[in-house]
Amino acid sequence: MKGSYRASTNLAPNLSMHLWVKDGSINYNNSATPLEHFFIGADIKMPGLNMDSITLQLDSLKFDINGSPTFVKLYTKGITAPYIKANISSKLDLGLLDRALGLNDIELKGQLDVKAITDGRYDGVKKLFPPTTASIQLKDGTIQTPYYPHPIEQLQINTSINGKSGTYSDLH
Repeated sequence: MKGSYRASTNLAPNLSMHLWVKDGSINYNNSATPLEHFFIGADIKMPGLNMDSITLQLDSLKFDINGSPTFVKLYTKGITAPYIKANISSKLDLGLLDRALGLNDIELKGQLDVKAITDGRYDGVKKLFPPTTASIQLKDGTIQTPYYPHPIEQLQINTSINGKSGTYSDLH
């Protein structure tokens, strides 16, 4: 953080953070299949502590679980009507991810495959949705939380998004 703060003149410092992890791993409780080859390069900037000018640049988020890769590249700017540019590619066994991360209050299972590219502005008030091409498949999904006594099981999702206009009109 750099700068001065004066409430009387709405002067606030600039916030800047950089995160870099190369070839890391996460192995909660010595899981049989850890999250491996973890790489993240990210920058967060918030000029004048103004939330609507915050930018997140995730140059890369990469990892493997049991040989299945995940890759995410993301840039966002703003909160109210954010500009979003993202590229996501992932093949995840959610049960292996759950065990590798040691998620305490939720249990996940199923095979999740995602490919998505988006580039544009999201604004719910103006009904803008960034042009997006995506395919999402979840096979044999299960979610168990402490908030409901029984798991939600046999979740099957097979969906595609091919929104080119930047509005809700071509999202079905």
